[in-house]
Amino acid sequence: MEKDRRLIVVGMGRSLGREDDLNGYSILSGVSLERKLLLVEAAARDDLLNRAMGCMQGMAVGDALGHPFEFQPAQDTPTGTYFDLATLKFHGESNAFRLERGQWTDDAAMGLCMADSLIIRRCFDGSDMRARFWCWWNRGYNNAFRKDPRRTSSVGLGGNIAKSLTDISYLKPGEKIPPAYGADGEDAGNGSLMRFAPVAVAHHSATVDQVLEVARMSSYTTHPGIIAAEACSLLAFLIVRALHLGPGEPKSAKQFLEKATSEYLDCSGLSKKSGWGYDQMKWLVKSQPVNATERCRAPGKQVVVVVVVVVVVVVVCLLLLLLLLLLFVCLFVCCCCCCCCCYLLLLLLLLLLSLLLLLLLFVCLLLLSLLLFVVGVGGVHVVVVVVVVVVVD
Repeated sequence: MEKDRRLIVVGMGRSLGREDDLNGYSILSGVSLERKLLLVEAAARDDLLNRAMGCMQGMAVGDALGHPFEFQPAQDTPTGTYFDLATLKFHGESNAFRLERGQWTDDAAMGLCMADSLIIRRCFDGSDMRARFWCWWNRGYNNAFRKDPRRTSSVGLGGNIAKSLTDISYLKPGEKIPPAYGADGEDAGNGSLMRFAPVAVAHHSATVDQVLEVARMSSYTTHPGIIAAEACSLLAFLIVRALHLGPGEPKSAKQFLEKATSEYLDCSGLSKKSGWGYDQMKWLVKSQPVNATERCRAPGKQVVVVVVVVVVVVVVCLLLLLLLLLLFVCLFVCCCCCCCCCYLLLLLLLLLLSLLLLLLLFVCLLLLSLLLFVVGVGGVHVVVVVVVVVVVD
């Protein structure tokens, strides 16, 4: 612990930099490989400890396998970038950080920082965690390259995390690091969720209220938003419930999630809360999102055919309106040159046809908007187009 206290030091009063002097440091460096293996073997024979190890490993494996899909759109049918479960191969992957298989990014690295803090401090200490986060980026602490001789610098720093680390750098020497990043605004990024596993594992025997509160506090170390904090609270509840499942439970993951989320809604007090952040979390917990990604699904063939027909009708209406406009202009010029009842009647007829086409166009656009909304493509944008077209005409 004394060595850790000497090494985990933040360089206050300067901007973010890269020294990477902690790239080779581990709090377990004094434990021999033989003792580590014996510990793993013993833990694997205990259900609770075995699940705890799986939780931590899942955090790192999920990061290592998931980073090629960062910022990719959600989709039901694999196209472009995807992972083939049958062959266990990536296709069209993006490897922005030039990582080898198994190397992780910021999420698992910050999760390891949290685990170290919980082990060394024997409790949740937001200030200590934030110091370790700072050392991860600036000093190479807990990144994936301790055994990679080609590189030492950490990767994956996002804009929101960078702001929280810069906030630490602005502190004066000797000034205590605040346990939470005190920025204004609603940062609902998922960074605090992806690194979260160690917090739930370390507090698996605490009361529900304690677990949920520590979960929120862990999010506030870098993310000031309510949604991010409440998402960590939900994940904490799910992990603790999963760690303590009895033999043969659950019969399915779906059954477990449905039961656990229902319990969470009651015991967390979320059902009694309202307002920004809490409403969004209730949509998630109840699986009732409003115009969210979960509504996106492949439309049926009949819907596709109807959409195509409506689009064709809209295009034809627009072309006819353009033709009528040209005829209207020509007839208007003729009327100005020579007053004739025939020209006036034709003008009135063209005006009537234009109004009928506009009405048909309006109905078609509304129908198209409704169909797109049903298949989850944000019909609100089409409604805006409808209003604009009507106003302009």
